[in-house]
Amino acid sequence: MDKEAELGLDFIIDKLTNSIENVITGDSFQTKISILKILI
Repeated sequence: MDKEAELGLDFIIDKLTNSIENVITGDSFQTKISILKILI
């Protein structure tokens, strides 16, 4: 029986914005979020 792999992300979300923001420098990077599906 195949086991499903669990993939984790290693970052902390400290506030929700419409971009990635460097909290130290204040730099902001526009981002686009996509949902991906793995088809087997």
